[in-house]
Amino acid sequence: MTNPAVYGALPLGAVDAYVAPVQGVSKPLLLLSPTDSDAATMAAGTQVATLPVGNLQTIQPQKKWRSTATLDYVSVTFASPIAANALALVGHNLSGVAVIRVRGAILQANLTAAPDIDTGWQSAWPATGKPTIANWPNWLALLTWANTTATQYWRVDIADPGNTDGYLEAGRLVLGTSWQPTYNFDVQGSPIGFDSVDAQSKSALGFLFTSKAVNSPARLFNVAISGTNRREVFDGISEIQRLRSLWGDVICCLDPAETTDFHRFSMQGAFIQKPDYPIVPWFDSTGAQMFGAKIGLNELL
Repeated sequence: MTNPAVYGALPLGAVDAYVAPVQGVSKPLLLLSPTDSDAATMAAGTQVATLPVGNLQTIQPQKKWRSTATLDYVSVTFASPIAANALALVGHNLSGVAVIRVRGAILQANLTAAPDIDTGWQSAWPATGKPTIANWPNWLALLTWANTTATQYWRVDIADPGNTDGYLEAGRLVLGTSWQPTYNFDVQGSPIGFDSVDAQSKSALGFLFTSKAVNSPARLFNVAISGTNRREVFDGISEIQRLRSLWGDVICCLDPAETTDFHRFSMQGAFIQKPDYPIVPWFDSTGAQMFGAKIGLNELL
């Protein structure tokens, strides 16, 4: 016969102290439209005559601006004041130690002496540094900052003492006010894919022949937002898609807080489907009807 014992006193072994799981710090999807910065006036500290700063305002990332040094700047004068809070630099040749600084001013005279907005020097790369990956088509740097002050005059400084090319180069510069939904995209489907254009042909005897088109195919982003605030749809994503349609490009980052996979989560792309915003049977905390949105993008190589 066994002796009775209190359950809590039985020799069941020690249990490790409870540790709450660490939650990943992520941020909602970010879209940045070039509409405002493409209408701005840009000037650079230096430029190669055949690769002028105006190339930063063209959609093709292989059409470059090139400086003549590894410390340079691009000034951006908007047609009217903009409360910019994000900068994207696409198709650049920056090394792992490159830094970027963005300043904005209401008065042009204060742009460098007493700017109204100053990000300070920030790394061009996430905390994990520049990825070591072969044949990546276009490196993208993204800086974001909090800002509600609309200013007309801006300056982007770039310093890259580790650049072995001896010059700075980029194919696209986008400066403006980013859009992020309160409720992030749905966790389902296939948000990331590839648009491979490699050729395959099978002979009558079953032999397969292939032909490589590019070293790295364009990526595809496909996400859906089941429900978000009406104003975020009508004044945000709807306006971006209305003005960019299927011809214009946008900068998209699926998670601006991503580090190791930031290059995989961000790209310059063009919309690949006609926009629509389905009404959903939900209401936000203000009692307003919520709407959905779909975002499909094809990367520009």
